[in-house]
Amino acid sequence: MRFWNRDHKRKFILEAIGYGEKVSLSELMDRLASRGYRPSRHELALFIRNNMLYRYLAVEKKNGINLYRRI
Repeated sequence: MRFWNRDHKRKFILEAIGYGEKVSLSELMDRLASRGYRPSRHELALFIRNNMLYRYLAVEKKNGINLYRRI
C-alpha cells in the first residue's frame, strides 16, 4: 500500500487504534496487515516514535513491552 504523505499514513495508523485503547506493536502490525499495510517492525516503530508519539499516541512500558495508547 502506498501513502500520499505522512498525514495520510498517520491517519491510517490512528484508525486502527480506538481512543484510550492500549495496543502493543505486534498487535498493531496485525491490525494494519489485515487492512493491507505490512510494514517491518522497525519501520513502524520509527514512524511512531518520530511522527506520532506524545501528540497522537502515548507510550507505557509494561514488562519490557511498549503499549501505545491513543490520546
